[in-house]
Amino acid sequence: MRIAALCAVTLLAGNDLAWPANDPRPVDRAAIHAALKTVGVMPMRVPSLIPDDDAVARRFEAAVEERLRAAGFQVVGAQAMRDVHARLGAELGGIYDPMTGVTTREKFAEREQQVRAKYLELHPVDGFVRLAVAERSANSYSKTAEWDGVKENVTGQSTMKSIMNMSAGALGDGVVPALSLVMVLEDREGKEIYSDFGGLQLLSYIRMGWVPKFYDVDPAHLLTDTNRDTRALQVVFERLTGVKSNANKVKVSLAPTALLEGGTALRVPREKLAEHRRVAVIPLQIGPLAQRDAVMARYAELLRARLTAAGFEVVAGDEYATDWEHESKGYYDPVTGRLDQARFDAAQRAALAAFAKRHDLQGAVFPAIVVRDASVVSGVAKWDGAQQLVADSDSKFGAYFTIAGFLTAEFQAMSLQLRIVDAGNATLYESYGGIQALRQFEKGRIVDVPESRLFGNPARDVAAADLVTAELSVKPGDKPAR
Repeated sequence: MRIAALCAVTLLAGNDLAWPANDPRPVDRAAIHAALKTVGVMPMRVPSLIPDDDAVARRFEAAVEERLRAAGFQVVGAQAMRDVHARLGAELGGIYDPMTGVTTREKFAEREQQVRAKYLELHPVDGFVRLAVAERSANSYSKTAEWDGVKENVTGQSTMKSIMNMSAGALGDGVVPALSLVMVLEDREGKEIYSDFGGLQLLSYIRMGWVPKFYDVDPAHLLTDTNRDTRALQVVFERLTGVKSNANKVKVSLAPTALLEGGTALRVPREKLAEHRRVAVIPLQIGPLAQRDAVMARYAELLRARLTAAGFEVVAGDEYATDWEHESKGYYDPVTGRLDQARFDAAQRAALAAFAKRHDLQGAVFPAIVVRDASVVSGVAKWDGAQQLVADSDSKFGAYFTIAGFLTAEFQAMSLQLRIVDAGNATLYESYGGIQALRQFEKGRIVDVPESRLFGNPARDVAAADLVTAELSVKPGDKPAR
């Protein structure tokens, strides 16, 4: 299960990708070549979920540049824009906050304008090629997933295994998260001339059974098969070049699934955890919400009560922020906005050690609200020990007669993550408890839950606190109730 969902990919600041997949309309290739004789390829945007994202970006950029030249375009490679960014960043300073990695839309727009002007001064291209890996949705029918010009076995298994699996039960229509390649050609004013998506890889598989289940693809095997590059590139170039895609004849490898989560939340023997009974509960980490303060106070009270009942001596952790600010020297590159994870981890260890020494602590408890994946079958979402009816119905029985009763899908959902660490920030215990689905069915459509309705049911907060602390009170030989 992915802890953080992929963010919506943008190719231009503030402009979400919102085009229809694989637009079937023909294009005027002669007009495109007349308008864009020379194009500059921009550095590719790749989600951090992809291992070695920089290498993946450069691999795609090189392949796209080669195909553009073969199609008759003169091409300025993506490295040229990287060089301009690096030069201006050094001359003008960074625009990203070194503490948070955040910049303002105004700063970003101003720097992009400066970068574009310098780039066009050095490379007077007629237009730009923008590339990204974006998260999309694949529709599944029986054992096949289809999205953005490609088809794939939605079970992630060999044909024989899929057939045998189907004998265990049926799988209805569904929706599975997937990755696609996005390519956009635009003129110097930012007007879109051509765009298309090419399917890359499923992010989850659905395995048949009396109750279908989702299995996440092992992140270590995302975009490692270059045949997937070839397949997606054929799709995104098809209308641009007039060369018919044979994408579904390209053989791609089936990626293994991630290890199923479960088992114990303990990361050390129980007797070792018992040596860390005096702990501080650090304030809940949660994004900006109107109800943020109320939610933080609610969880602080819930967790303090449950940890005390489990035998911990609990100290308030509000003062931890003081040590964190003292150790903070900046963890984000001011030019690129990238996090320096090693520096961040070192500062957190130093801050925690100072805080623990001052309050004579043996450890700390870090609660956080995270986004996880929930499997939705017959209108019921299940994840991290929680379940929630998300159908257009007041009952599970009624859900069978709505559109949700015919779909198997993955929705994003909120969970409470609880980490107990020692004074050196080594994890002793880590657990998750589901809180609330972030999507739901409404009038036959799948919609996002409004921010105003998040954390609107305190009973779900209580249940999440119970789930994440269940194993702390378990006696040897017993199993926590989940």
